Parts: sequence; C-alpha cells; structure tokens
Amino acid sequence: MHRATRCAAIREKLRSIRRYLVTFPAALLVIGLLSACPKKPKCDEGFDDYNGKCLPHTTALYVACVDAKEKNLTQGIELGATLPVVANSTFKAAYTRSRTEDSAAALQFVKNCLTLAREAASGQEAAAVGEVEKKTSKYIGVVRRKLPAIEVEPLSLSCGATDVAASPVLCGEGVTIKSTGVAKLHITSVNVTGTNRGDFIPGAECVGRWLEPAESSDQMDSCTMTVQFEPSAGGERRATLVIHQNLPKPDTGTAVELVGNGNGGPEHSLTVNRSTAVAVTSRPEGIDCGERCTAVFTDGEDVTLTATSAPGGGQVRWDGCDVADGNGCQVRMTADRAISADLL
Repeated sequence: MHRATRCAAIREKLRSIRRYLVTFPAALLVIGLLSACPKKPKCDEGFDDYNGKCLPHTTALYVACVDAKEKNLTQGIELGATLPVVANSTFKAAYTRSRTEDSAAALQFVKNCLTLAREAASGQEAAAVGEVEKKTSKYIGVVRRKLPAIEVEPLSLSCGATDVAASPVLCGEGVTIKSTGVAKLHITSVNVTGTNRGDFIPGAECVGRWLEPAESSDQMDSCTMTVQFEPSAGGERRATLVIHQNLPKPDTGTAVELVGNGNGGPEHSLTVNRSTAVAVTSRPEGIDCGERCTAVFTDGEDVTLTATSAPGGGQVRWDGCDVADGNGCQVRMTADRAISADLL
C-alpha cells in the first residue's frame, strides 16, 4: 500500500478507537503510529503538494499525468522544479526507456502529457514546453523507424569582430554535432549559404564521419567542427552553415546561423532624395529622412531603406536601388550612392 494511503487508513482507524486509548502505553502507541506518517507540507500560493514535495501548479499537473502511466519516469524530481526542467527530464528518461524496450510507448505517454501541460501553461513556460513537445514527437518517429538523428550546439554561432582583410579567426569553440538516434549518423557534407557566405569558412573535421547511435540521452557520440571568419567588408556579416547527413527525405540539412562583424574598410555615403509626401528610414540606422537624409556606411554593407507615406498617398516609386519592392529598397554600399523616393 502507498505510504500516504497507509497513513490515511491509520488516522481513520485511530479516530474510530480514540475513546478506548486512555492508558499511557496506548498513548505511546498513537504517537508511534502518527510519527511514521509524514506531515503534508504547506505549500506557497501557486504551488501544490505532490507526494510530499511542493511543485508549481502546472508542474504538479504534468507529473501527475506522467505518473498515471509511467511512474518511474518522474523519479528524482526536486522540490520546486519548474515545468520546462521536468519536461526535459522526463523526455530523457522516456527516450532511454523507449530505446531499451524498442518501443516508443514511453515517449508517447510523455508527448500526450506535454500537450496537456502546454495548454495549461502560458507565456515563456508554454513556449519552452512546446519545444520539448516537438522534440518528443521527433524522437517517437526516430524510435519507431530506427533512424539516425542529429543535434547541433549551438544553433547560432557568433564569430565576434575582426578587421577587414586580417587573417581568419576561429568562431568561438566551433559547432558540436551529436548522434542522438537509433542508427549511425553519417555527416556527408557541409556548405555555407546566404548573403555573406564567402566570409565564413567551415572546417572538414566532421565530413565523412560516422557517429555511433546514442547509448542513452546522456551518452552520445559527437564531433566538433571549426568555423573561421574572414570579413570581406565592414559591418555585420551573416550566413548560414548547413550540415548534410543521412536523414531520410524531406530533410535538407541542419542549419546553424553564423554572425560576425568586420572592422574598418572604406566607407561610402548614402543620400536619399525624397518628396515631402514620403518619409524614409534605413536599417542599419543612419537615414531618417525627414531630418537626416545622408549617412555613411561601410564598404560592402547591405542597407535596407523603407518608405512610408500618408494613408491613401499612393505607391512609392524608387530610383537607384539594387532591388526595389513596394515600400522597400535594397542597396549594397560599394560606392557613394544616391536614391530617390517619390509617389506615383
């Protein structure tokens, strides 16, 4: 019998025989029986008692849901544990169980309870639980189909700032690729895409590698790939590293965002000529025309101009843009530029 159920039965029994317990030995018996029963903790507002632990309300609801199906998936949950922490913990336990039993049943239990928990949560908590819910759905398919799987850290790699035309610099500690599936993971190739793709140089350390499947969620074969940054122009530089692997279609690779800043390099002025019916701003900041219609940008920098007009003012007509689309104008600063904006 569960300890809490046993204690409740003891208390009920003692109530029924209280009038007979008048001797000193009997009183000692009562004290001994009650001392074996833990006191129910008094939890703060927003927390619920669950098996003697005060947990946030949504956490307690989620743990109760999982325990109703797979009690041992929630072992080791600490006092006050938040829902996202518990969601990750139960996912890991369910994935290990599902791999061991060659069945996605434990993961499916967790997925169902995560859906209920996300609907009961709100804000950032709901968003964080939603991410674990998506991950759980992914690994249900991995277990059922005995697939390889990949996880990459980080998903956004900062390369810092370096001088234009300087020697390439390493971007942080690189990108770590982990094999998290049931079958071997094969890294077939890597490439860089995006506007500033020539400024980022991926290493070949992991290309062609076969990574063994994970023994558990905490024991994964991995490989670390370097990325170098060599800015060809000043300002912010962005691109996307794409890692290709042996996942089935429609997989098109795993993306890592790359960002760095180039220092120095020549500068060019951008001037906007506009009618009084149109206001123009820029990204990056500099142009706010009305007031500031000329600004200086670094060589090779991509500037986006946006025009606004009074309601019903008509369509914007641009002249001098590299690409014009409605109220937007794209300009690459390779020389001094002049742009005109008017209404049709």
